[in-house]
Amino acid sequence: MSSHHRRCILHLFAVTTAVFQIQSSVKQFENELPLLETKKDLFFDWGSHLRLLDSPSILARTYGNSSLVEPLHKHPHVGAVDEFGHYEYVHDPTILHHRQEPLTELQLLLDEEKTDLCAPIGYGPEEGKDLARQFFHDHVQVASPLSAKDAQKIKVFCAIYTHAGNRNQMAAIRQTWGKRCDGFMAASTETNHDTATVHIPHQGPYQGQYKGIWQKVRSIVSYFHDNFIDDYDYLFLSGDDTYVIMENLKVFLLEKSKEIEVDSPYFYTGARTHPIWTKNENGYDRTFFYMGGGAGYVLSRNTVRAIVQNVFPNCHADTVGSAEDVYMARCLRNLLNATGLDSRDDQERDRFIQYDPLRRVALPNPADRHFMRYVRLQNTWLAEHHNWTAKYGIQSIAPSVISFHMIQPAVKMRRYDCLLYGAKDETYEKLDCG
Repeated sequence: MSSHHRRCILHLFAVTTAVFQIQSSVKQFENELPLLETKKDLFFDWGSHLRLLDSPSILARTYGNSSLVEPLHKHPHVGAVDEFGHYEYVHDPTILHHRQEPLTELQLLLDEEKTDLCAPIGYGPEEGKDLARQFFHDHVQVASPLSAKDAQKIKVFCAIYTHAGNRNQMAAIRQTWGKRCDGFMAASTETNHDTATVHIPHQGPYQGQYKGIWQKVRSIVSYFHDNFIDDYDYLFLSGDDTYVIMENLKVFLLEKSKEIEVDSPYFYTGARTHPIWTKNENGYDRTFFYMGGGAGYVLSRNTVRAIVQNVFPNCHADTVGSAEDVYMARCLRNLLNATGLDSRDDQERDRFIQYDPLRRVALPNPADRHFMRYVRLQNTWLAEHHNWTAKYGIQSIAPSVISFHMIQPAVKMRRYDCLLYGAKDETYEKLDCG
């Protein structure tokens, strides 16, 4: 027998064996499926072979009663879609607490970015040695565990709108500030249980595109309302280039929660911004402001209920656009008379930053004239209509700062997190900087 014939026989034998093993696995699965469906304390993960995880069962809700083609409810309540196209998928918002990043993948990532992560302050992806040291080393204060102890009772659900093309950016959020949220979900165009990514479709075109963000946000907020609202006190909503210091957010919410009981039944706050490009029939709307979506904004449980039950059906229900933060503010103002709370500290310094903080610290900066013009216009408007004092540079940012915007690429987000937390986060213990 020739060597060619022997190889053919071996290949045929291998294929036959593989087919037999697959048939056996399918038969075993068919026999075990009824048992799995009765296990109320287990979760079946279709993503990587057969394994049982210690988390609440969503098998029946996800697969037993779901529709492959059409959702059971109308927008914005269509819910989420699993990786097989089934509706009625219910996400596990605590997945980042009991799932560890694969050590090999994390170590490879840390090794790949070691030069950036281990660089002396001011020599990494951040810009400006003196500015970076002034901001990260001398100015920003992450709330200590002692001061944040009472604030830990406050439960925050973080929802990020993203798309499948930004997996690296979402990985950076999961590995940094996302894991510090009490509940976390990345609303995307795909579902992956292990990465806390959920496919949440929305009304109209532009699925996963910037132009469709308003309808995406309507679906995200409604999904939170329909599935998780009783388990969390606040919803934090932002894009995938936002960085958050969760300890500072919780301490801030603890302080503000004492005020809203008296001042307003609705809590809505973030970076107060005026859409200086927006006009109404009488010219510029001088009184209107919104909470900029770039830095993220916060909604209380009662506010979310009112938005989903009373606002969404009656305000911009069919609007397609990217200015989700502006639409949200207009709807809250017109239907709930909720204009948003002041998020600054007692020295009128911002806690929610709409841009990379080092860009703000660098002001005034003639070389960055477009940004300088934008900040001056905002400061002028805030001074004229709200009696706010115009501030620039590091004096405009609170030491208890909560969020930054435009923190990309992913390595910059990990670098900022490393500068803020360092040895306090076990992730960076694996980073051998020599």
